[in-house]
Amino acid sequence: MSEIIYVFHALPKQENPVLAGLFQDDISGGPGKFRYVRSYLDRDDSLPISPVDLPMLRPDVFQAGDRNEGVFGAFRDALPDFWGRLVYASNNSVPSLTVTNIMLMRNSDPLRIGALDFSSENRISEPRAISAVHDMARLVAAAQEILDGNEGGLDREEHRLLLQGTSLGGARPKATVLHEGKLFLAKFPARNDRYDNARVEMALSDLARSVGIETPNTQLILLPDGRGVFLSERFDREPVPGKPGSFFRKGFMSALTLLGLDEMENPLGSYPAIADEARKAGIDCGSELYRRMVFNIAVRNSDDHLRNHGFIREGTGWRISPAYDLMPTPAIPGVNTFFDLSIGVGKMGRKATRDNALSEAARFGLSHLEAEKIFTAVSEGVRNWRTFYASHGVSAADTEKFSGSFSVSVSKNPE
Repeated sequence: MSEIIYVFHALPKQENPVLAGLFQDDISGGPGKFRYVRSYLDRDDSLPISPVDLPMLRPDVFQAGDRNEGVFGAFRDALPDFWGRLVYASNNSVPSLTVTNIMLMRNSDPLRIGALDFSSENRISEPRAISAVHDMARLVAAAQEILDGNEGGLDREEHRLLLQGTSLGGARPKATVLHEGKLFLAKFPARNDRYDNARVEMALSDLARSVGIETPNTQLILLPDGRGVFLSERFDREPVPGKPGSFFRKGFMSALTLLGLDEMENPLGSYPAIADEARKAGIDCGSELYRRMVFNIAVRNSDDHLRNHGFIREGTGWRISPAYDLMPTPAIPGVNTFFDLSIGVGKMGRKATRDNALSEAARFGLSHLEAEKIFTAVSEGVRNWRTFYASHGVSAADTEKFSGSFSVSVSKNPE
């Protein structure tokens, strides 16, 4: 037994995705299969869906591996993360742990991350109304109801707005919103937050930019009760000139897909491996990737998993995406001074130290001296982190929760 999913692909500078192929899911749990349709192969402007797991434009049948519940990594990248799955489960009155990838591919979502869309029918949904910033308080309240398990009072429109475009951004409640003519991912506060996530993430984004890291356009919006909402512009969307509310789509690929892994295999990944595989795919990003690795060490961002590193298609080529989901881990000075990142750093594994970061410089296309200069510039540049916290209104109490996050010893390895 099998199920057919229609796969649509938005090509560069075209508003409407076209049917690219058919995915045949093996409902017994085996690997699925995909083939491009002839109408797509015959186009002069057709492009491979992914430079890694579907790189060839030919009429062959491609088989996915055993990872990602038998779907291709490129397809998994376009599906909702933990929060989106929670909203889907709420909307469909099913336990969140029973939500599968194929369930999330049956219904079209014009706001999925990247250039793909899916449907159980040979048609996809027309773009519908997108929330605006003035709807924020309503969305935050609706998200809290889902977190509290009281979603029965939400209407279908609120569920729909919360589900749209939730492939990135981690586990925090969020939604895609329209603001100043552009699409932003809005990350909401929650009742049980230990600190003001929005203000902290805004400060970290500015801090990253100050040390030469490309990030999306970010903004902080305040709710009537004073809580903040963090806005990050969708780097996979580009406004269509002269058509407000319409957007071109850009392809997206996570580092997880680049390395051919799934979430359970995250510890097998590493920054040097990302640099290696990106180079094989024709993506030159070694220096920028190295700078981001050093930044994550310097700010104790141990949530740097492989889905938090991405690549976007610009025209017919690919490049590393702006950095996203940059958050430090709260730490007390003198306690657990040495720590690991979530993926490998160098020859000493995941250890977040200077020596380890310098140990594989050549795999990033850097000389030892070039890597040392980047490490010094970034680690020195984050020393004024308190200034960035203060500029975005992070309270003194919240600031102190991170007093040990930026002062860890990165000069040597633990004994």
